[in-house]
Order: sequence, then structure tokens, then C-alpha cells
Amino acid sequence: MATTIRTRRIGIAAVAQFSGAGLQQVLKYLTNILIARGMGAAALGVYQLALTFWIAIQTALCGGFGRAIMRMVPHHMARDEKTRARGVVALGMNASWWLAVVLGAALYLTADFIAGALLHTPEAGPALEVLALALPLAALNNVVWALGRSLGSLRYVIYQFLLVPASFIIFIAAAVLYLTEPSAVHVAWAFLLSYALPLIAMAGYYRLLVRFSSVRLIAPVAGPFLAFAGATSLLSLAEFLCRNADVFILARFASAAEVGYYAMASRTATLCLMVTVSFDAFFAPAVSSLYSAGRIQELRGLFRRACGWILLAGAPLLAILITNASDILSLFGAAFLSAIPALLVIAASQLLNLGTGLVGVVLLMTGRQVLVLALNVAALIVNVALCWWLIPQYSLLGAAIGTAGAVVFLNLTLMLCGYAYLRLNPFSESYLRALAAALIAGAINYVFIVPLLRMGLPRLGASIACVAIVYGVVIALLGGLAELSAAVSALRGTIRPNDI
Repeated sequence: MATTIRTRRIGIAAVAQFSGAGLQQVLKYLTNILIARGMGAAALGVYQLALTFWIAIQTALCGGFGRAIMRMVPHHMARDEKTRARGVVALGMNASWWLAVVLGAALYLTADFIAGALLHTPEAGPALEVLALALPLAALNNVVWALGRSLGSLRYVIYQFLLVPASFIIFIAAAVLYLTEPSAVHVAWAFLLSYALPLIAMAGYYRLLVRFSSVRLIAPVAGPFLAFAGATSLLSLAEFLCRNADVFILARFASAAEVGYYAMASRTATLCLMVTVSFDAFFAPAVSSLYSAGRIQELRGLFRRACGWILLAGAPLLAILITNASDILSLFGAAFLSAIPALLVIAASQLLNLGTGLVGVVLLMTGRQVLVLALNVAALIVNVALCWWLIPQYSLLGAAIGTAGAVVFLNLTLMLCGYAYLRLNPFSESYLRALAAALIAGAINYVFIVPLLRMGLPRLGASIACVAIVYGVVIALLGGLAELSAAVSALRGTIRPNDI
């Protein structure tokens, strides 16, 4: 019964997160389309380059504190140590805020140097200066979000996935409509405002979390918390660079417009990962709690079931991304079609990410953060080496091959370690069903739908409908309907007031 309740809870949280992530991606796409068509591919490339560097700093800062809260709060709550849990929250909020203020000031003062010497794009300097002002807001956002996930709250999804991106697109639209020559720095200002204004709406929720942390027993938890946060900060940075080193290296050898083309192809190819992230957000605290209570067998069962759900949900999305790459990239402009080969290579590598993406979460939440860090650093080295070798010869395609190689290397090594240490095994019959159904649905879409309609939104809509229908039918014919129904039933469970 406990396993069923826990699995249902994760399912409810995951579907809320996944729905929010889907809406967020739609808003992000509309925003990037506005930037590309209203300001040009070069402005989009400059902004994406500056934003990627900012996210690297923000990830290193916030990723460590956020993960430490998700690890330590459920750990202490499972042991009925609520006072220590409150101390963790207070320490995380204070430390992340002040460190973000310091790092933001440092980034502001060195923005021009970073843009010229590291990014090889001097025009990114003003955008970096504006983004530096957003670091403290991002730190506050991340810590409060991590606490909300640790306590099982879903309310924060509204802020993260709706208010922030909706505000961003409104400010971008205003810049395109009312400014004579909008540029990357105006996009950065819109980004800053989109973080700042929604915080007003979240003030009540923030006060609720502060009350939770009102008893500040910091000293006994400071050592373990800061040690875990430090290791996972390095891990978060390594993970991010492993996924984005291609953008930085490409900027050295290509134009700002080409960086814009590639950035949109890469972001599109990894859309399916929002499925993994949706489960990750609420799966991680559950892993920490189960492991701390010594319920390893239940942990393994939960892991296998969650992996099956991720592949069932992500495989058809991957089929659409591959078969309709031209329809998606054409939304940004005809020039973006040159990035189709890069999109296909990166998207193909994401299949392994869908099937084994939760292994790293389990290793991290069970205290093996140093191992996960070492494997991510190794994958980063693979990515940098391949990109440095291939980009001068193959440009965008070379960057995609480097990233895909690093993804395959990282997921295979994580899977081997997960089995060696915890006997984690994600594979089940649902894997073969999902892969076969996605392959058949994608093939039918590519053979019958794509050739009949002109490139653009109508064909994309028809393809999505085709893949969804064929995928569901094939799953049913292969005997997976009961499993799919059980997953959907758990995911669509009614969200009660105490779930919020």
C-alpha cells in the first residue's frame, strides 16, 4: 500500500510538472520565434550565448543548494527530525542568496572581458551585465522551488512554468513592437523583468516556506549540507557544460547567426527530456527518503516503474521531433533549416537518456555524488575533445556529434554503476513496446503525412495527431494497453487540497 501511495504521489506531481513544462516550452518557442523573426538570427545567437554562460554560473550556484535541500530535507523528515530540516532550509536560503549577490556583482564587473576573451562575441557584454542582476532572483527562485518539491507542494509549478515564461514573452513582444532597433540587451532586460515581477505574486508562498524554516538550528546540519552542496555544485556545472560545451566552442569558430541556428536545433532535440525532468523533480526526494529508511527493494521497484513511464511518455515525442524537424525549425525562419542534421543527431542520442536518465538521480540521492561528478567530468572531456576536433570541419553537425557522443558515454557509464552499486535495472517489456510503437508511428507519419502537406504548422499539427493515434493503437496491439492505462490512471489522479 505504501508503494502504491508513493508511486501515485510521484505520478500526480510528475504530470503536473510535465504539463507545466509542456506549456513552458510552448511559451519559450513563441519567445524565440519572436526574437528570431523580430530581431534576427544574430541577435538570437548573441542572447543565447550570453544566457548559456549565465545559466552555467546559475547552475553551479543554485544546482548545489537546490539538490542539497532535496537530499537533506526528505532525509531528516523521514527520520522525524523536523528541526534539523528547518535548519537545512534556513541555511540554504541565506547561503544561496548572499553567494548569488557576490557572484552577480563579479559577473557584472567582468562582463565585457568574458564576452570578448571567453565567448569571442564582444557584443554579448551588455547582455551579460543585465543578466548578472538576475542572479540573486534566480537563486531565490531555485531554493524555494527545491523546498516546494521536497515538501511535495505543486503550487510552485504555476510560478516556474507559467508566470515567468508568460511575463518574458510579453516583454519580448513589447520590445519588438515598440523599439526601433531591438537587440540582445533588450532581450536580457525582458528576462530580468520576467524573473522579478512574478515574485510579487509568490510573496505569500515564500512567507509560508519561511515560517517552515523559522526554527534555525543551523550548526548541526551545516557540515553535511555544505559538503553535499559543494559537491553537487561542481556536479551541476559539469552536467551543464557537458550539455552546452558545444555552444561555447561553436562560438569560437562560427558566426553569431550560426550559434542561433544551432541553439534552436539543440533545444528542440532535447525537448523530450522535459519528461525525465518532470519525474526527476519529485522522484529525487522519494529516493532520498526510501534510501534513508533502508527500503532498497521498494526503491528498485519505484525506479523501474518510473523509467517505464518516462519512455512511454517520451518515445512518441522523440518520433515527432525526428520526423518533423523541418516543420519545427522553419518556424524560426528558412535559414534555420540548415541545422536539421544537427537536430537529428542530438535527438537520436536522447533515446538513451529517456531510458536510463533516472540512474544518475538515484546515485546522487544515495550519497554517491562524487562518482556522478567524476563521470560527468569524463563526459565533458569527451564532448570538448570531439567538438574541438569536429566543429572546424563540420560546423553545426560537428557540434552535434560531439554532444551526442558525450550523452551516450555518460548514460552507459551511469547505468553500469547503478547496477553495480544498487542492482538498478530499468529494462522491462514496456521498453520494447514503447520503442516499437514509436518507430511504427514515426514511419507512418513520415511516409504518409509529411509528403502530403506543405511544411509548416498545419503539417506539424497533423503529424502530432497521427503519431499520437498510431502510437496508442500499436501499444494496445502489443499488449501494453493495461500497463499504459495504469500509468495514465496514476498520472491523472485527482489532486486533492493536501497535494497542493
